[in-house]
Amino acid sequence: MNTPIRILAGMLLALGLAACQHPAPPSQAKAAPPMQLKLYSVPPQKSQMLLKALREVVPGRIHEAFPGKLLVAAPADEQASIGAAIETLAKTPVPNVEHAQFRVHFWVVDMLPGSGADTPALKPLAATLDALRKQLGPAHFELADTASATTLQGHLANRMDTANRHLFEFWIPSTSAGHVQLALQYIDRSPDGFRGLKTSASMPLGDYVVLAQAAAPRTLPDHRKAPPQGGMRLLVVRVDKLAAHAD
Repeated sequence: MNTPIRILAGMLLALGLAACQHPAPPSQAKAAPPMQLKLYSVPPQKSQMLLKALREVVPGRIHEAFPGKLLVAAPADEQASIGAAIETLAKTPVPNVEHAQFRVHFWVVDMLPGSGADTPALKPLAATLDALRKQLGPAHFELADTASATTLQGHLANRMDTANRHLFEFWIPSTSAGHVQLALQYIDRSPDGFRGLKTSASMPLGDYVVLAQAAAPRTLPDHRKAPPQGGMRLLVVRVDKLAAHAD
């Protein structure tokens, strides 16, 4: 058990001891106290550390609602002790450690049935687009928007609002061998198309992944015309791991 977990376990020891007392006879047993939901604000860079520590003591009753926000379900009389423990740990200096660093790329792509040339900027995605053509039939692809940013695992969400009216808000809460968990909120302000997407997905590192698809917007960018029947708008994402970053 590491130091933060030991601190939290000690501060909540009284709660654990209370649960271990000899139970009262059924006739004297009291109803379980009602659960209370409480949202705690913590330093975003410590969210994952606090989440891990709390789950050792109150398993299954704590979740990260958002980086910097922990949601705890516990009886009301336990919340004061939990809150005090969180406050103490939130003030504890974090050792200088390395955090995984990633580059996240987004492409908003319109797939249009029929012959035609792909947008030259989509050349890096050629293998992925060719696979879609084999699956869905003859088509060409136009780039509607693109965006990319560097992020650290578990840190604050990145927010990008592009000139083409697309909003990307994302973060990487966790990683595993060859994959990352990508949490994404995406808003497409086209007349139709995606409109809104909120998801969390396991992403293989270095691969182009079609994360979502919808009907193409009524008006395509640049040439101001309606798409052919059967056109689709795709959201393609790729995550690359970079050199670790030290706090």
